[in-house]
Amino acid sequence: MTLRAIKPRTLTIRLAPLSMWRDDMERIESIIVGAGKEVTITTDSYVLDKVADLGKMKEKRIRKLVFEANEGRVRVIFGASGGSITIFEPSLRERGMAAELEEVSRRCQKIGSSWMPVVARTPLRVAGLSVALVAFLAYLFWSLASLGSKLQVPGEGSSVGAVWIALLLSIPSAAFGILWSTNILRTGTRSEAPTWLRRNSDALVTNAIVSAVFLVIGYWVGKVSE
Repeated sequence: MTLRAIKPRTLTIRLAPLSMWRDDMERIESIIVGAGKEVTITTDSYVLDKVADLGKMKEKRIRKLVFEANEGRVRVIFGASGGSITIFEPSLRERGMAAELEEVSRRCQKIGSSWMPVVARTPLRVAGLSVALVAFLAYLFWSLASLGSKLQVPGEGSSVGAVWIALLLSIPSAAFGILWSTNILRTGTRSEAPTWLRRNSDALVTNAIVSAVFLVIGYWVGKVSE
């Protein structure tokens, strides 16, 4: 008699925020197919015969990519943020396949994403953590500055000054958190990549905004403390 568990065993691997090219997605596809699986590939708008079909799309990026095999027993999902590898009742060979898939995905992780706890990797949570961190640092800075100077703000209190700085920095810090934690799934290959300037334009704009805000704060603090 063969004993079977009532609740099937499930192997789940959570993935950090990613920046992937079509080359990486084709590697994911080849690993699944190489393990003897017939794979179904879907995006947020299309069903694909193979990943290479992404090159026929006008869109430069997609919001979601899903690989399914063995009638859904094997599932690899790249969504708005991060992703997951899920295998129901995994065999030894499938566990090896999962390790290869994880390795490819890990090479595509955004810098610093592996340090962030899994539960905090969604865009809104990262944005909230960014704002909270900025508020804490603002309060700490303002409190220390108030101890050794005549620094004053409307309301006469270090906590009020911290609130002013936190409010000024909340939008750029939240924007940075959202951009950092959002997946980038490109339909082009690395060889088709645009120049560094065009590819990093979003990050440069965000950095410029943050720098401008800090410049204004520095000028304002200098004037108040005179």
